[in-house]
Amino acid sequence: MAGNFFENEIRDSLASLISAGRIKIDKSSDKFFSELSKAFPSKGGKIDWSLVPGSTERFQAEKSLQPSDFFDFFEKVGADFKLAGEVSYAGDSATDFVLSCEFGDVRKVLNVLLEVPQHHYFAGANCSWCLCFTMEGGMGFGYRAIA
Repeated sequence: MAGNFFENEIRDSLASLISAGRIKIDKSSDKFFSELSKAFPSKGGKIDWSLVPGSTERFQAEKSLQPSDFFDFFEKVGADFKLAGEVSYAGDSATDFVLSCEFGDVRKVLNVLLEVPQHHYFAGANCSWCLCFTMEGGMGFGYRAIA
């Protein structure tokens, strides 16, 4: 399957989960981002968490600490909000595909996805919730803001 450098690296790293059918790939993220923009208010190309009732945010400016803080935020949000079920993942620039898998499998592949220099979006079914990591160190989570 053709793709750019980062997509190929992710496919190679996650090959066993993909071949086992635990991760599915949609070749285009256009529909994902269209649905996300209908569900969440945006500002400057990112979700405007200040307009998402009940959202939670964190920021880590120190680049070397971002990976561990991203993992901690992911775990905390997952536990606090009892996230489960299918999750769709898309990046906003370096990749153009959408990966879908169970929430528990996201934990197993998070390190691979976060190696790609882009903003990372994880969304529940029908964009009922979104968890985002930005390249600048922003982290946000909230439930669908727009009906």
